Amino acid sequence: HKEEKCRLLNEQTSLNNELISLKSQISPLDSEILSLKSQRNVEVPALQKKSEIMDELTRLRKEKDSLGIFKGKQKRALQAQIELKQSELSSIAQLIEEQQKEQIDKCNLKIREIENRKAPIETRMSEVNKRLNQISDELTKDRS
Repeated sequence: HKEEKCRLLNEQTSLNNELISLKSQISPLDSEILSLKSQRNVEVPALQKKSEIMDELTRLRKEKDSLGIFKGKQKRALQAQIELKQSELSSIAQLIEEQQKEQIDKCNLKIREIENRKAPIETRMSEVNKRLNQISDELTKDRS
């Protein structure tokens, strides 16, 4: 029985060391997944362009509103610029949507690749934990 106990303790130590190694392999993968999940929500370049157009629209409207009633020609010119900016704004909304979808899809693809690399490590961790529980049960079994 003593030899069996010694063998089980050695196996337990070996498995605990393997478990530590497996966890150290999983940890950077988990960090990478977290990073990618946060990258999914990062602002896309088109959002900055939208903000610039909105600022320009505000400026043009204020300028138009500040003109007196005898500045019809200038008001019409400003109104044309406002309409042009509004059309730019509607086209940029589509671009924002496309860029966000592309960014999310790219991150999700990378996450799936990492999860595929993680799967065999997690499977092995599960096997190791199961065997460690069996050893623990065997070592603490009532022998009376």
